[in-house]
Amino acid sequence: MPSLKIVRKRDIDTLTTIRAPGYGYSGEFANIRISRVPAGDDLPETIRRALLGVSVETWGTDIEMIEMCGKDLSTIVPSGSRLAFITMIRSALNQAGKTEEADMLKEIADDFSDMVALPEDCFQIV
Repeated sequence: MPSLKIVRKRDIDTLTTIRAPGYGYSGEFANIRISRVPAGDDLPETIRRALLGVSVETWGTDIEMIEMCGKDLSTIVPSGSRLAFITMIRSALNQAGKTEEADMLKEIADDFSDMVALPEDCFQIV
């Protein structure tokens, strides 16, 4: 099973081929409920466990991201994933009463444009 992957803005900026100042991401928004949380090195187990059952707004898919920013992003954005901004995940954790985990996530990824790529077998669209 693919792992949850943090996709950092600085990595996107390094790998993109078409971004320009002021360029924004656009994709198909969808609310998802996280139903499985795979192991991985990007997020501590405490945060992964806290995400189980949480609903999060995602802004797009790996395909949309790669189409916007270039094929080199396929090296950091797992195939078949949906992307959620860290701020949206932190907000969902706070709403679920998991403030300690939300604060931990801020320490790990503090840029508002950082994202988490959620593998397709870990969620349902709600």
